[in-house]
Amino acid sequence: MRVNSAGELYIGIGHQLYRFGAAQEFIAEYNLSKIGIEQIGGDIAFFTNGDMLIYRPVSKPSVLQNIATYLRLTNDRPLEVAVGDGGLMRCQLGGLQCQRFSEAALDLGRAFSLYFDEKTDEVYLSDTSRHTVRKFNSEGQQLASRSDGFRFPNRLLLKDEQLVVADTNHHTVHMVSSKTETFAETLDQMNVIPYEARQQKEIWPYALLPVADKWWLTNLETDMSYGGVYIFDQEWSYLWRLDLPDHADPLDHADPLDLADYNSRVLINDYYQGAIYQFDYFGERLEDFAPAPIGALLQTRMARREQYQQIETYLGWSFAAFLTIAFVVAFLLTGRQKVVQKPISAAEQQLDVSAPDIVWLQPNTNTIRRLKWLGGVVVLLILTALALTLVIDKSRFYLITLAGLATGFLLLFFVL
Repeated sequence: MRVNSAGELYIGIGHQLYRFGAAQEFIAEYNLSKIGIEQIGGDIAFFTNGDMLIYRPVSKPSVLQNIATYLRLTNDRPLEVAVGDGGLMRCQLGGLQCQRFSEAALDLGRAFSLYFDEKTDEVYLSDTSRHTVRKFNSEGQQLASRSDGFRFPNRLLLKDEQLVVADTNHHTVHMVSSKTETFAETLDQMNVIPYEARQQKEIWPYALLPVADKWWLTNLETDMSYGGVYIFDQEWSYLWRLDLPDHADPLDHADPLDLADYNSRVLINDYYQGAIYQFDYFGERLEDFAPAPIGALLQTRMARREQYQQIETYLGWSFAAFLTIAFVVAFLLTGRQKVVQKPISAAEQQLDVSAPDIVWLQPNTNTIRRLKWLGGVVVLLILTALALTLVIDKSRFYLITLAGLATGFLLLFFVL
């Protein structure tokens, strides 16, 4: 979610971007798949003339890149790439016409955040997986950057000419210089993990928002999904934790979390629960934000999630039943095995086993066992890699299905 300088709200879900006026009236819907964006990722920002800054993937991530993202490893790939038509794009929403923001394509395939300074037309970017904060002018030229001092920086904004950054893996909010000459030099640093957050295991700061005379901050769990919203005063002294529904998952595993100050209210997206919550500046929950067509879309997503949960439950029980039956069958077959003594004829008794034309073949049980294990491990690795690729972009449903198939295959392979 983003609010531009005119007070208009933009909500991105999948490849659809919805625009609402300052009075909560629905204005327009944009299908971003027409410009090659199937999933709005990272962040968006708006220039004073209405142009939107958005990321179009440079390339489809490989299996190894997806695994690196899932494990939150440092991104060692170059920022600028010379191939493809993607990167950070500056787009006119009216005709969905885009041009590259910088001369070279910026590969921001993993998490990043944007902030646009309306006074100077400068753009600030947290390149999360590279542990870097960057500053660009309106033409896309990088003016300054800093890589040391941050560990997976996420949401950032300007406040009193200071750049305020949610420094996720340092569990702090980092106040640094926004001036080009001294860019990102540390001015102050605040620990934002109060005792209650540690109890809830919500220790990874992600998004932040100044609201009246307070700071609102989201702290997430280790998988960067479920989390809570914590309220601090202007000096970053902890006040209270916002009352959200149980299992609130603002990230929804794919959609970026956002806090938005819109129409004198604070919006918090929780697509996992099929809702966008509304709170007043005092932290009191109001009626959910669900104007057409957002309300219907969120309900559809909620129904789809419940359907996936039912499928996961059925698969779990089916898998357990399959394992039980397979072990019972294997046990019964083992118990029924008998050694049959074949009568030996007189000719066979007189066979000269030392004759040079007779070769006795003995099975190498160790080699057979190793081949079975090798085949099983190869199949399991292939299915696991495929599962990780799908689960990162889709749903846990794929992971459970493929894990069940892999285990079932290995069981049949070794038992039968």
